Amino acid sequence: MKKRPDSIFKYESFTPLSLKNLQSHSIYFGAPKDFNDPYDCAIPTSLAEPTDEDIENLKSKLADDPTVPPLHQEQLKSFPIEKIRLQLLKGIESSLNKERDMILSSRGISCFSAKNDNLLMWSHYADKYRGYCMEFSTKYEPFSFAHHVKYTNEIPQISMKEMSQVICNEKNENNNEVLRRLFCIKSLSWEYEEEWRVIRKDANITCEYDPKALQAVYLGPDMEDQIVEIMCLILKNQNQNVRIFKGELSSTQFRVEFKNELN
Repeated sequence: MKKRPDSIFKYESFTPLSLKNLQSHSIYFGAPKDFNDPYDCAIPTSLAEPTDEDIENLKSKLADDPTVPPLHQEQLKSFPIEKIRLQLLKGIESSLNKERDMILSSRGISCFSAKNDNLLMWSHYADKYRGYCMEFSTKYEPFSFAHHVKYTNEIPQISMKEMSQVICNEKNENNNEVLRRLFCIKSLSWEYEEEWRVIRKDANITCEYDPKALQAVYLGPDMEDQIVEIMCLILKNQNQNVRIFKGELSSTQFRVEFKNELN
């Protein structure tokens, strides 16, 4: 598993909502259905085919199940494995998709990056360099629960056993590899984001964080002077320890630099 960095960064546009969240030490957890990637958190379920051992184990359990009529138990013993496999796949896939959709529709996600100087991130998520970027320490909750996003061109497979664990043990979501696979896998096309995600059980809500978690705020190169003044006033009034930087475009590399500290 990839080591969680000491800091993660959240890009924002300057809007009434983002300003309200900044003032209240809160971050927003959005619903995956509103994300800009059609595959994001909507990965089609691809079941790993049950092995002969899986099916034999299932047959044994059903044969010992008192709720299964004796006649059916006898029929099951002689039922061909291939027929059971096909029926099992159909039934489980349907059930699995319903459970997956329920889990995905009820979760909230807040997205972060490992970098604060990426040109595309500033363009796409910070109002074309007019917004800002916040640096959070991962020593504090909820940032200490951040999961890294894996980038691949292969759609992941989920076994029956794994999905059963998710359905039966949702409380363990911060440590569950299958949930990370559902929520934290994206196409290689998004690799530039170097994304980390915090996942909650509720969508479309804000979550307060310890003010000490906010380490620094980076203002975009094209942020208007009047807005720079507003941001500095807000930040200095609520947390004297937060460092504030004004970005500028590098003259030697394709990146945003933050040499100018405003504190």
